[in-house]
Amino acid sequence: MKIGDYISLFSKQKWSLYALYILGLVAILPYTFYYVNNPDTFQYISLARKISKGYFSLALNGYWSPLICWLISIPVFFGLDGIASFKLVQILIGFFTIDAWLKLCSVVGLGNWYRRVLGLLIIPFVLDYAILNPTADLLFLTLVLYSLIILLNNQWMNGRGSSLRLAVLGALLYFAKAFGFPFFISLLVLNRLICYCPKGKKL
Repeated sequence: MKIGDYISLFSKQKWSLYALYILGLVAILPYTFYYVNNPDTFQYISLARKISKGYFSLALNGYWSPLICWLISIPVFFGLDGIASFKLVQILIGFFTIDAWLKLCSVVGLGNWYRRVLGLLIIPFVLDYAILNPTADLLFLTLVLYSLIILLNNQWMNGRGSSLRLAVLGALLYFAKAFGFPFFISLLVLNRLICYCPKGKKL
């Protein structure tokens, strides 16, 4: 199979999963629009409202996930309800999560059948975190998936573009979760250890 065939197949799989994701949203969202299953959600919404009003000094507390709050503050600034804003941001992030998941499955060399199965399995997970359990976790997962894609390609040490994208992802991981930056450093160290470990030896 040629490279163009792989790209075409990946694109078809991605858009078919997008369609399933949208169908799931249409089926679930009308009944769960204002349903929230996590108290942290209201902390994020409270911070986003303060940010949208310019009260930046008041938008600091123990919930260190400013990136999701910054994203929520955009629709809040334009007058959208807090919960609706959060779920809108989560739904949009969900598309990137699906995209990153499929790319990671392709990078690790999974066959077409396995990619289809794993692609189907992630849809309920994304729907749950996008609609029922809106927190910063979905955003963090998406950033981790994109970071793993670059790390597993092993081109970031030699390519300026890949290195820059990885550095940006590392910064975003820090702003997504408090432990994001140490986790990112751990991924880098583990990647280098695996790459430099002699073949046939275990770490």
